[in-house]
Amino acid sequence: MRGQLSVEFFMVLSLILALAVILYAGTASQVSQARELDKSVLSKALVEGVAQAARQTWFEGNASSRSVDAFVPSGANCLYFNYSSRELYCSAPAGFVSAPAYAVVNASNCSTPLAAGWMHFEVHSDGARVWVNCSVRSAAAASVVPPAEGWESGSHLSLEGISSPVISTRAAVAALLVKDGAVSCDSSAVLLVSFNGSAPVEYAPVSCAAGRHEFEVDSAARGFYEVEALAGGLSATASFSSAGSRPVVTPDLPPVVAVLIALLAFACLERRKNWRAT
Repeated sequence: MRGQLSVEFFMVLSLILALAVILYAGTASQVSQARELDKSVLSKALVEGVAQAARQTWFEGNASSRSVDAFVPSGANCLYFNYSSRELYCSAPAGFVSAPAYAVVNASNCSTPLAAGWMHFEVHSDGARVWVNCSVRSAAAASVVPPAEGWESGSHLSLEGISSPVISTRAAVAALLVKDGAVSCDSSAVLLVSFNGSAPVEYAPVSCAAGRHEFEVDSAARGFYEVEALAGGLSATASFSSAGSRPVVTPDLPPVVAVLIALLAFACLERRKNWRAT
């Protein structure tokens, strides 16, 4: 009797191990796919951010400049320029990602492919083309978007505290308003946020002190966000990417597998009863 129970025990154990291997393989596959998606999202955010800065400096003309901070994911080959389509692009694990620059971009000062990690991009125009300089930056540093207008008159609006990517369901954005040389709070200030090119959502500031309007943006969805601050008759724009929240990836459990697990548990209980009876 004991020999029969031992055989049954090893059969049950073998089935449990087989199921464990199947479930682990499914989980590992989904985790790998999630990581590849993250790398593609980060690569897209990088080329979008630099391309947007290139477009802005190109349209504003000679001596205009912008700065962009972005994260370069491991396994992505960035940052290249396609002269025929005038697009910046990266080769991500899930395929190519690109963004239009509209101008001729020279990024020869950047050692490509870029090393993984946080990078700071200085983008400026000489009237004939757009130049991009790259440097490594600390992940704790904040990206500050220069004021788009009104600087000469002593009044300007700038966006601060934006780093990319955001790994949170809420992103903190601050808009600093200076009117006639003095910081100022505007009760009608708003932040317009567009997700992946969709219609913008309007946010009101949660607080304002010393001209610094604090906003909290819903960044739970993974993708690319464009923001525009409006205050004191001025505007400022910026962009960032979000990896959103990171839920635990678990495979779907088919009903057949659930039934097998229940039967195995029942068999173990029966075995324990029979063992005690003998």
